[in-house]
Amino acid sequence: MLPPIVEEYEQYLRLERRLSRSTITIYSGEVTLFIDSGLDADTIDSDGVQRYIVEQTTGRDLSGRSVAKVLSALRSFFTYLQQSGFRDD
Repeated sequence: MLPPIVEEYEQYLRLERRLSRSTITIYSGEVTLFIDSGLDADTIDSDGVQRYIVEQTTGRDLSGRSVAKVLSALRSFFTYLQQSGFRDD
């Protein structure tokens, strides 16, 4: 079961961004990994996000395209958080 914020994020991706189901699955998977890592999306700063990305992409031995998907998913998620009023920055 997905965390409620990820379910809301999926709705945003589907209804407002009109992304494909496969893209939504990839994005929500990456966001779920981020949340499950124990980092707080409400308070994390850009340095914390950068450290997370380095740790995740190094540990998973991802290709350049896959790293780009991780970056895109997190960028989209933080945009959603800002637009929805969960973050002020």
